[in-house]
Parts: sequence; structure tokens; C-alpha cells
Amino acid sequence: MSVTKDEVKYIASLAKLYFSEDEIEQMTTEMDALVSFADTLSKLDTDAIDPTAHIQAVENVFRIDGSPQDFPTDKALSNAPEKIEGCFAVPKVVE
Repeated sequence: MSVTKDEVKYIASLAKLYFSEDEIEQMTTEMDALVSFADTLSKLDTDAIDPTAHIQAVENVFRIDGSPQDFPTDKALSNAPEKIEGCFAVPKVVE
């Protein structure tokens, strides 16, 4: 399959790009080379190759479960400028 100038102009118009005639000619040559390369790849025999979702093995890394460390409320609130009933007091942001 070869790429024509009209196809390059159409693709350029979809992308809102404007090229001179020399640039259109160059783009036609480059796009034709890309399509030819893709055609070459489609002819490769891949029947013996297992499909993969990632190029690297993917595994989850989890931390070791343990009991959570308690942080006392009075220590957490020790530097708070204002506190109400054991909670941080903050200014109202929604009317």
C-alpha cells in the first residue's frame, strides 16, 4: 500500500497543519516508508510467541502486615492552635 499526496493533505487538514508542496512531497515519502515498514512487520511469523500484556514481568510488592502503631490523640493535638472535643478545629470554608 502506498501513501498518496491527497492522503497526506487530508491527514494534515485533520490535524490542522499546513505544508508547502515540497513538504507534502517529503511527508508522502516518509509516510510511505512508515507504512511499508508496518507491512513488513505484519508479515512476521508470530505463532510461536506467547502474547504478553507487558514487556517486563509485573508483580505486586506489598509490605509485611503488622499491628499498626498507635499515635495518641493528645500527642497529635499537642501543637494544634485550636481543638474541639479531641479534633482539630479549622476555619469554615463552605458557606
